[in-house]
Amino acid sequence: MLLSPRTIISKPAGFTLIELLISITIFLIITGMVIVNFHSGRYRDELVGAAEAISTSIREMQTATNAGDVVECVPATPEPPDNGFGFNLVKDSFAAKTFGDCAGLQPDDYRYDALDELVKDVNWNTKVPVTKIQINTGTGINEVNSLDIVFSPASEKVRLNGSDAYTSAIITLTHDKTNRQVEVQVNSITGQVFIVYL
Repeated sequence: MLLSPRTIISKPAGFTLIELLISITIFLIITGMVIVNFHSGRYRDELVGAAEAISTSIREMQTATNAGDVVECVPATPEPPDNGFGFNLVKDSFAAKTFGDCAGLQPDDYRYDALDELVKDVNWNTKVPVTKIQINTGTGINEVNSLDIVFSPASEKVRLNGSDAYTSAIITLTHDKTNRQVEVQVNSITGQVFIVYL
């Protein structure tokens, strides 16, 4: 049988170049969105991790004080009445200290110093510095460069920077890539520690 000029010869099945380019473009767009979401999630996790490291350390010192743990002061003091545990933090840092407050060695300073017993260093991601520390004095909010939180067992008080007159402290952390912020708030009246996502 002879083919007539009107007989159509079918082409082999396959994709055209345009169809392939459209498919690759859609794949690249979806991949880009996944990568952006992955980085955003990672940055948020770094910020949350830093806030949790701070709040957990503060709660550990509060628990140690409430449990009656003993501060080993050197030189030994004759049973000072108000030794407790505390937390020390400096603005623009990525680390803090937890310590046993040897208040009996100095006239009740309730601040971290060389005579206090270091419990541990607390470190977190260097992309999340402490950008602001504020203390509520009851009449206003003051920004400070360092913060000492001391839990005293005998008086059952929470002292902020050596004073039991301050009502709360706010520690602000900012991620250096996204500028997102989170606050760790400490209420000195109730002893509660909160994390607030901004």
